[in-house]
Amino acid sequence: MNRLKCEDIFSIIDKNEKLSKLPDSILGNTIYCLKLNADSKNAWKADKLKWDQYSTADMKGKFTCRYYSSAQKSATKLESDQKLTKKVYTLETDPLTIIVQYLGDVKLGVPSNHRRAGHMARTSTSDILTMDSSEPSSSMTTVISLDENEVTTAQHS
Repeated sequence: MNRLKCEDIFSIIDKNEKLSKLPDSILGNTIYCLKLNADSKNAWKADKLKWDQYSTADMKGKFTCRYYSSAQKSATKLESDQKLTKKVYTLETDPLTIIVQYLGDVKLGVPSNHRRAGHMARTSTSDILTMDSSEPSSSMTTVISLDENEVTTAQHS
């Protein structure tokens, strides 16, 4: 799947409640919208998985997108649908507003050997965006259907 377009990212930020941290258990094929503070600016990293950054892109001066893969070193030549990937979109004008997109099956991720995630407390309610309506995630879910050229959303409760 291609990265999100700038207008899709702005729409996600504008229309959805934000998390102060990632949930304790992340879901694959899910988008999390975070609004962090100075003390928790790295909370987007706390998903209990080991990641290797493989690329960075500037999105028209509006966002920075960082691409990560979580796979065993011996699996680096796997197709993208055979490993878990993470895309992190950081708003240039507000670097504490972050979109984290997980693609693939979380079971394919490599567990981290440190426990950063366990030391952060959630301070607000959350709205989680899932790309598959079969994965329940919160009382209000924005289901995102994706094809190569378009992102569409629908609210469900």
